[in-house]
Parts: sequence; C-alpha cells; structure tokens
Amino acid sequence: MRRIRVCTISACIILFAGSSCKKAYDYIHSHPDDHISFCRPTHIRGAGYFAYPGYVDTLTFFYNAKGDPIDMLDRSITRNSQDQHWRYDNHDRLIAYYITLPPPLGTPTGSIVYHKYAYPRPNWVTDTIINYDSPEFPPIYKDAFDAHIEAHLLDNRGRIIKTYNLDDPHQPPQLQSEYTYDANGNLEVPNPQGTTYPEGTTYDHMINPYRTSHVFQFTYKDFSLNNLIAIDPGAVQGQVPAYNQFGLPVTLPVPSLTIFTPIAFDAMNSNPIEIDYACSMPKGPIDY
Repeated sequence: MRRIRVCTISACIILFAGSSCKKAYDYIHSHPDDHISFCRPTHIRGAGYFAYPGYVDTLTFFYNAKGDPIDMLDRSITRNSQDQHWRYDNHDRLIAYYITLPPPLGTPTGSIVYHKYAYPRPNWVTDTIINYDSPEFPPIYKDAFDAHIEAHLLDNRGRIIKTYNLDDPHQPPQLQSEYTYDANGNLEVPNPQGTTYPEGTTYDHMINPYRTSHVFQFTYKDFSLNNLIAIDPGAVQGQVPAYNQFGLPVTLPVPSLTIFTPIAFDAMNSNPIEIDYACSMPKGPIDY
C-alpha cells in the first residue's frame, strides 16, 4: 500500500487552450490510476444552505511546496465557519487532519476535532479521533473530552474499503463501514454511510476533484473517479454541471440540499457550488 502521500506538482497557474487542452484531457483518461495532480482547487464558492441574498460563502485552499493541501479556510457568512488543516511528517505521510469548530458548533469557546494517523501495516491505517474542548493549537491534552479510534483497510489501489472500530482493546476490530466501488471506479449509490440520494442521481464521466490529491480522497473517504450529480429538470438554473479544459467541474449541482455533495470538501452545502483551480500541464507520467 502506498502510504498517504501526494505527488509533487508545479505551482504554476497556467490554463492552456486548443491542442494543449486536448492533450491534458487525453492524458487524464489514459492514466486513470494517476492522481490528477496538475490541477489543484483554490476556491469553492456557494450561496450556503440558508442563503442570504447577495452573500456567497467561500472556501480557500493553501498548499505546501510539494503540492500537499495544508489549510482550507472557511469564510462563511450564511453559517458557522469550519477551517480544516492537514499536517505531514518528514516522509510526506499524512499524520494529522483537524477541524476547528467555532462557537456554538463546538463549545462556548470553540473546539478542535483532531485526527491522528499511524501506519502499522502497509494496508492498515489507524485514525485516532480526539475532541478538544479548546480552540488552541497545538491542542492541549488536558482539554480532550472524547476520543475514538478507527482503522481503515485499504485495497491494492490505496482506496479505503472497510473502516473498523478499535475503541475496545479487548475485542477484535468491529466493522463500522464498507466502501464498495462499481465497474467505473465510483462508490456505489447509496454511499457507505447509508445516505439515499434522490431518484435519478448518477455519476458523470468527468474528473472528480478529490482526485487532485490522495489526501482529499483519504480524509473524505471518497475515491470515486467521477462526480455524483442529479439533473433536476424542474430547476430554473444551476442544475447543469460545467467543466474546464482539464475535465474538472467548475460548476457542480448538489444532488440534494439535505446532504453534502461529495465534492463540497465536507463543508459547503450549496446549489450549485463553483470551483476555481490552479493548473499546469503534466510533464510526463511520473514527474509532473
């Protein structure tokens, strides 16, 4: 199993047209197992679940020099902001992912949901989830008020296929969730959490933005190759997805306002969302 890493990519922000666009699109589809690391999301915008006229919620992404996501700042007006952060060790392995919850989502002073990862076996990743009753970072152990331990079983493609509960050290791992993929490499619908999507929900044939980073795929537990969409013929606008020249969605409708769309990076609930990217052409199948 490949430990949770991402490929090194250029920091250039260049969008190519014409034959270059076709070259990029063809490369994506002829290398389905590669991470689409020559495009990175920079912003996600949407009106929010409870939309106020004229207001737009924005998620802004930041990356380190190797192209790994490190921060997603949530500057929402229509709901409570939830910043997300990723941290790595000297071997580029993901070792921490945490979410800061402002009041009143967490505690009266705010709190942190902290994921700590370890790699005891090639296809087995442990995830210690700790809730801290304080917004301070790094978190202070005395402020921890709840903890939960999970383990993720990965297949030979590095995808999560099962999640186990490890809370009781005297019991064998207890199966929590199973993740099954169809012939097209997408999560089966309804998804592993049991959500039933509206009738007519399906996948497109374009590129899921989670694929721009293995870290996004892992932390959001979605390795689907394509985007989950639902075309609502009764909607006046915003129901037809749009894509850039690299095959990534720039406008994506949400299947239902009662759930989070998979590409909302677990924070945005809007209909539709808009995504900006920083892109550069691939240099080859290995060194981008």
